[in-house]
Amino acid sequence: MNSIPKTRPMIYCPGPDKWLTLGQYVQVVRTAKANLDREFKQGITCWWPCTGRDVVKQFVGGVEDRINQARPYLERMIDFTHPSPQREAVVDGLIADLRKDGEQ
Repeated sequence: MNSIPKTRPMIYCPGPDKWLTLGQYVQVVRTAKANLDREFKQGITCWWPCTGRDVVKQFVGGVEDRINQARPYLERMIDFTHPSPQREAVVDGLIADLRKDGEQ
């Protein structure tokens, strides 16, 4: 039985140069929103110290960027998960199936 590999969605944060799980990423943003004037060691997209307000602005900017990319979710998903040839093959198959269904 073929199944989609069970993996956790990951988001790359260039500021700290780290991959975070979706839960960790949400926790970072929630902490920043709760402490807008606190200075953090680095932001989501930058390596220098940022306030919580700056981190929230970086988060909002990232959301707006993904909206404006106008890329289908399944194609975009590859960018926010840890690279895996098996996962990419599954996603490519799903995209092909969706396109095939749309042509009928």
